[in-house]
Amino acid sequence: MATTGLDTTRLRRRYRIAYWVLYIVGGLTLLLGLAAVLSRLTSAAGGLGNGWVTIAQGTVVLVLGYFTMRGSLAALGIAIGWYVLESLLTIAVVGLAAVPIRAVVIFFLVQGFLALRVLNQREKLAARPSAPSSDPPPPAETTPI
Repeated sequence: MATTGLDTTRLRRRYRIAYWVLYIVGGLTLLLGLAAVLSRLTSAAGGLGNGWVTIAQGTVVLVLGYFTMRGSLAALGIAIGWYVLESLLTIAVVGLAAVPIRAVVIFFLVQGFLALRVLNQREKLAARPSAPSSDPPPPAETTPI
């Protein structure tokens, strides 16, 4: 879907959804890690190590969400790459059970990335000073004395 024809309100909504998705995923991951550490159940972390690793992952995703909220296209790109890689590893370890929700998350992140890219391009075009016209200025009118 091309995002170039969308109005600014829809683009901002897609961008806002992307960083909220990062906040939700990061927050839930952080809470899962805390629960694993507090209950000493490493299996609660999805089999990806101890709870401290999961806490670190959740914290990184929250930080990426913060920088995405501030308008960083690089942070959102890193978050997409991180989540895709994590999804592939999860599929390899756990199987296809987690694919639907991960696909939805990736969809919203990619939509936010495309929207943020278009918004940044529009801001750069708006901030660029208008080029001087190639037409010569009109002659000044003189009044006879």
